[in-house]
This record gives sequence, structure tokens and C-alpha cells, in this order.
Amino acid sequence: MRAFAVFMVILSHWFSPNHIVNKYTLNGTLGVTLFYVLSGFLITGILLRSKSRIENGLPVKRAFKVFYIRRFLRIFPVYYLVLFILLIFGIADITKSFWWHFFYCSNFYYWRLGHTGPTFHFWSLSVEEQFYLIWPAIILFAGKQKLPLLFFAGIIIAMAFRFFMTEPGNLMGRFLMPGSLDSFCLGALIMYGKQEKTKWYVFLKKNENISLGISFAVFAFVQVYQYKAASHFFYMTFFFSLSSLVFAIWIDKVADGVESFPLRYIFSNKVVLYLGKISYGIYIIHMFIPYFYGMHLPKITESNLYLINFLRLVVTLTLASLSWYLFEKPILNLKKQFD
Repeated sequence: MRAFAVFMVILSHWFSPNHIVNKYTLNGTLGVTLFYVLSGFLITGILLRSKSRIENGLPVKRAFKVFYIRRFLRIFPVYYLVLFILLIFGIADITKSFWWHFFYCSNFYYWRLGHTGPTFHFWSLSVEEQFYLIWPAIILFAGKQKLPLLFFAGIIIAMAFRFFMTEPGNLMGRFLMPGSLDSFCLGALIMYGKQEKTKWYVFLKKNENISLGISFAVFAFVQVYQYKAASHFFYMTFFFSLSSLVFAIWIDKVADGVESFPLRYIFSNKVVLYLGKISYGIYIIHMFIPYFYGMHLPKITESNLYLINFLRLVVTLTLASLSWYLFEKPILNLKKQFD
């Protein structure tokens, strides 16, 4: 799923909004939303397992320590490596916003300015890091039976926050962490139902074909309605929440295994799995590949757009692969010491 999410984001950044690949759907918005639902799903699963271990004697302090060390090893090294490379070589005018990115406050920086730039995609990494600051305490300290209520509260808070913090001319308010909380919470809710085998989750699984069918119908409706005539109210309240709900259902299905062809082939394909593995590196560096090519290649036109984007993709995948094998993977091997 990560592979599909990152390539949706790339499409939105490398092609204009009026291009056929972006004209009828919000690829970038949906790609980031999918990432957030995945994070809510996976991180909540990790924390619920830690919660069970705490109930069996694991010290709470140890649970927090292990969680944050493992997150540190996955997220920080390549992010700060890229950040300092940008600073050293003066790429993307990073000096003006370096400390905002350094402290994972990129979303506040762009919310304050109300415009974008080559490092704009860092906003979503800041949102995710801010989510990691609060989520372990919520999951580990709240009573297990109260968690679904907290998840629903998070969904309502996100919908209200987006609506009141944005206006048609400036949507930056949705890039603050509370405005993305529903995506995390819906992923968390499905994982909670899965691990606790709640009645509503068991009902969904028994009627899986119906729930999947409804989810596809809802997704189609949301995309068509958004393209045709959606109001600011619909976009800021229901678009993200409904899309997140659909993604949560699909993620759960993929996690359990997809048997039907061709989906089984797609989700078990070695290339797709590999792209998912290096997706974090792809996401971090992909915006700087167009930046370099904008300096060295002819102006992008209709005639050379696909060639230039193909070259961008080759360079991006090469750099992400080098990052994975030479930098990320050796560091991630240290996670084995913190199980």
C-alpha cells in the first residue's frame, strides 16, 4: 500500500493539476491520507501489543523507550541526512526554513506563509511526527474499553478543525496535525477491532464482500462528487474522513491477504513490495529531483514531459535504493536490539 501512496503523491507533484492523471482525482491528497491511515493502523497495532505486555508485567517506561527508539531509527536518520545535504549545498533555498524542518514544524511554517516550495512535502512528515508524540500516551494510558470513544472523538475533532481553520482561498489549516487526526484514528479503529475481535469487526469480516463493495461505492461517490460540485464544507469535513474510512477497510483486507486475481499478484509482487520498502526514501527525495532537472534540462513542455519524468523516476528510485541499502537498512538492523 505504501508503494501506491507514494506514487500517487509523485503524480500530483510531477504533473500539473490539469493533466489527465490529476484532473479527476486528488492524487497527492489521497496519497498522504493513505499514508496516515496506514500509520494509524500499524502504530496502533504496535502500541496495543505493548499495552498487553504492560498488563503482563512490562514496565511502562520500557514500552515508551522501545517505541521511540524504534521510531527514531526508522524516521530520523535519512530525514536529517537529506536535510543537511540540502543545507550544505544550498538546495531549494533551505536556509530560510531549515530550523522549522529540523524540529518537525514544517506544517506550521507553510501554514504561516500560506504558500508552497520544494520542501513543502515535509509538512506531512511533521504531522506524522507530531502524531507520534501524543499517540503512545493515549493508547498506553487510556483504558482499553475507552479507546474506541477516543478514536471517534479524534474523528470529530479533525472534521471540525478542518472546517473552522480553513477557508476557500487558503486550505493550509488542514496541514496542522489535528486536521489529519481522523485518518490516523480510522486506521487505529480498524486495528483495534482486529486485535480485540470486537463484535462490529467480526460482523464486517463475516460480510466482507458487502463491506468492500460499499467501500468502493463510497470511494467512487466521494471522488465524483468532489470533482463535480463539492462545497468547501464537504471537502473539509467529509472528503478526508470518508476517504480514510475506505482506505482503512482496504488496508485491513490487504493485511489479511488478497486471494482474487489480479489483486493477489499486485499486492504480492516483488517489485511492489520492494517499492513499498523504499517508499520513505522515495517520498523524502522525490521533490528535489524535479528541482535539479529544472536547472539542467530544457523547459518542460508537452513534448518532453514524459521523458523528463521518466528520468526523474529513474534517478529517484536509484537514490532511494542506495539510501536503503547503504544507510537505512544497516541502521534498521539495530531495531532487533529493541524488540
